[in-house]
Amino acid sequence: LNKEIKQEFTSAGAMHVLAVSGLHVGIILYILTFLFNALFGKYRFKIMKTIGIVTLIWCFALLTGFSISVIRSAIMFSFVAIGSISGNKINIYNSIAASAFIILLIYPSALVDIGFQLSYIAVLGIIYFHPKINNLLYIKNKVLNHLWSITAVSIAAQIVTIPISLYYFHQIPVYSILTNLFVIYFAIVIISFGILSLTTMFVPSLFSLIIILLEKIISLLYYLINEVNKLPNATLNQLHLSNFQVCLLIGSIVLIIIYLERKKMISLYSFIGLLILFMIIEHFENYNFSKHQELIIYNTETKLTLNIVDNQQNIIYTSDTTEKRIHFLKKQLYNYWGSRDLHTPQIKYLSDKRNSIIRINKKKIYILNNHQLNESSSHYDYTLINNNNLNFSKVLNKLKTKEWILGNKLNKPTRERIIIENRDKKLNSIKGYCTIKIH
Repeated sequence: LNKEIKQEFTSAGAMHVLAVSGLHVGIILYILTFLFNALFGKYRFKIMKTIGIVTLIWCFALLTGFSISVIRSAIMFSFVAIGSISGNKINIYNSIAASAFIILLIYPSALVDIGFQLSYIAVLGIIYFHPKINNLLYIKNKVLNHLWSITAVSIAAQIVTIPISLYYFHQIPVYSILTNLFVIYFAIVIISFGILSLTTMFVPSLFSLIIILLEKIISLLYYLINEVNKLPNATLNQLHLSNFQVCLLIGSIVLIIIYLERKKMISLYSFIGLLILFMIIEHFENYNFSKHQELIIYNTETKLTLNIVDNQQNIIYTSDTTEKRIHFLKKQLYNYWGSRDLHTPQIKYLSDKRNSIIRINKKKIYILNNHQLNESSSHYDYTLINNNNLNFSKVLNKLKTKEWILGNKLNKPTRERIIIENRDKKLNSIKGYCTIKIH
């Protein structure tokens, strides 16, 4: 799948359909249960049917590369199946905990895996919140009631996964609940046709017909996903949270659960208090960011790239005119700009050979590439040296600047020589990248 398709599904809140997950295990389980009951009867050969289904579920897990979400679902179902055979009632939370324990024994690093975190948090949220949300509304019509049940599942999953989703992906698909009303049914049909195509491979005419139908169904699904993304404000982007804000949101969810279990008003008041604190912190951070002025110098191989952040203005000055590299730069810095609530930057090009002056309000930054100094003004707040062949001593006598910056184009010997010979000067040497607060 190319990046465009993945982005379309992510923006519509349907990425879980593309990722091999517990949803697919559930669909496979449903299909297998239906087939085994149709072949052997609903109440006959219970032990043999259960063993057969568990075996095939683990074959599916093997076939799909043992992703964490599939292993979780396979282990949980195995525990439930063993419990049903033995006649013991299985606590679903114990099954979830046991599956997490086994996975972490085998893959300890899974604890910091995004898929692991989202998978377990989502399933816990669905198990706890779905019955409560579903019971809020009863519809006599079976079809509408079933649609409401699916909507309740989506809402339950969204409640508990929003903090982590915002932290990692910085966006909220606005119409994800609407999308889930049809993508789940499409997933069931597509997987069913996929299995059917495997069983009819030796009948070419039937196999071709199934493949044609499968292609049409997938095309229709992609068309509907595109239409959802065309709706106004389909995705809220650049929603960045600090670690503390994530903790506040998680704490709010825990307090809601405590309130639902114990019905104590102190939990509800604490929940409201955490949300107010969250909004105060967000407002305070935005206010601080709006007052900061920064000059950020990036180490982009041999090219000079500056980022001016000035009272919500975002400007990139670069001597790199390659469109591919500009796109790469934007992609790498997207999260940083989002965390500062900055818009997509304005791109301005610098010369590699001529000297340039950049202004930030009343501050002046001089980009020094040659000895042909600007005679109209010799006083600068910052001067950036970006040429190995410059005679620094000669320039030093002609320019008055508060702070010198050694650019990333300077080689190591030149850089070290300048630093040693000018210990009394305020020098900033760029290593990787350099951020300078402008006061």
